[in-house]
Amino acid sequence: MAESTVQIRVELDQEQIEALEGLAKAAARITRAMNPPAETATLENPRSPAMSRIPELQARRAAFDAINGERDYQDERWGRPRHAVRDHSPAEWILYMEEYLSQARSIAASEPDGPRLIMHAIRKVAALAVAAMEVNGSPKR
Repeated sequence: MAESTVQIRVELDQEQIEALEGLAKAAARITRAMNPPAETATLENPRSPAMSRIPELQARRAAFDAINGERDYQDERWGRPRHAVRDHSPAEWILYMEEYLSQARSIAASEPDGPRLIMHAIRKVAALAVAAMEVNGSPKR
């Protein structure tokens, strides 16, 4: 059976483009979650320096996964930053982060279950930092 190709031209508005970009990012996150990077599967020498870093890399991946999950939650709760009536300035993002850090400070001073609760606040702060970079740019080191 012969294959044929069909080209279709579709015009999308900015909101539709952003929705498609969001779907593509979500699909990429799912793909990454289902297919871990090869770096963990290709380490052969158990005495190699890279092999000794596996717990560290797994901890970093878990931290980034937690931040991604929090960003998804924030987008669901507050809407995507690009869809806001007006994007927040870096100073405004700092104020939001400081509010959660202030709550963490209070927990540290008064709660017996403080460390666990503080880490929830730190996850929120890290995700807010990511949102700020999404809106205002992400300078590279």
